[in-house]
Amino acid sequence: MNRSPYEEFPHIKTSEVTLRKIVETDLDRLFEIYSNENLFQHSPESIVGVAEMFDYHSDVNMITIGYRLHEQFWGQGIATITVNAMTDYLFNRVGVNRIQAFVLPENIKSQNVLQRNKFTQEGIVREGHIWKGKGVVDLVMYSLLKSDTTK
Repeated sequence: MNRSPYEEFPHIKTSEVTLRKIVETDLDRLFEIYSNENLFQHSPESIVGVAEMFDYHSDVNMITIGYRLHEQFWGQGIATITVNAMTDYLFNRVGVNRIQAFVLPENIKSQNVLQRNKFTQEGIVREGHIWKGKGVVDLVMYSLLKSDTTK
């Protein structure tokens, strides 16, 4: 199968979440997610979060994922369901072999999301990334291989 994950924009739908392309009518709400911590106290029907698939490397058939969820929606399983839907799509529809994610060491909730989805912690990338608002940071690296899902 091994095709580029960028050949078509994914539309992933489960009974709990829908992952779709951001459209022009989402832009104002998207800006609010990135700039307004109190957004969902006043507008619960807005975009709940953002899921990303990026840095595809065809030579090793690997992609990086990321996700951001407004904190009002933490603890409801939305991030876990989202990561599960993304990995299913990437492994079974696109044919990717390796999915990886990078998390700040203090972000235990996000690490738990990855662990619940059977990702393996590979180690810490020390002072290897610039993080907006934090400068140069350490990141915990997680990965999941297609073969991990058949064990």
